[in-house]
Amino acid sequence: MQHGTADYAALLTLLPVIERSGAAALVRVPWLDEGAVMRALDAGALGVIAPMIETAADARRLVSACLYPPDGGRSFGPVRARLAWGDGYAAAANREILPIAMIETRAAMDSLDAIAATPGLAGLYVGPADLSLAHGFAPAFDRGSRRCWP
Repeated sequence: MQHGTADYAALLTLLPVIERSGAAALVRVPWLDEGAVMRALDAGALGVIAPMIETAADARRLVSACLYPPDGGRSFGPVRARLAWGDGYAAAANREILPIAMIETRAAMDSLDAIAATPGLAGLYVGPADLSLAHGFAPAFDRGSRRCWP
């Protein structure tokens, strides 16, 4: 949902298809916004990738938005998630949901150890194009040694 054409309405169409395939649906939200994170999870996503995580504080915000109290601050409203995953959703959600931080900037690289050590964070996802730009390279997915400027 960050760069593509998918919006919330498309998400409601895509999630059932992904679920039927047997894959776990991960949603990259447009930004680290607690409301967007919770809506994606309430729609049935099993994980959230949040872009532009630059600090351990950002990572803690992401984890908190993904998990119900007492582990986080997510409010309860899993209308479609409960339909998709059953009445046991609330009891299992904190064990099953995957909060994933997207690493795309120099600041994120400077804070990488602290971000990775965030309790409850399930993983790191490298944003290769933005990380390339941040280091003076042309945006690319497979890195060569060409710089885009001197």
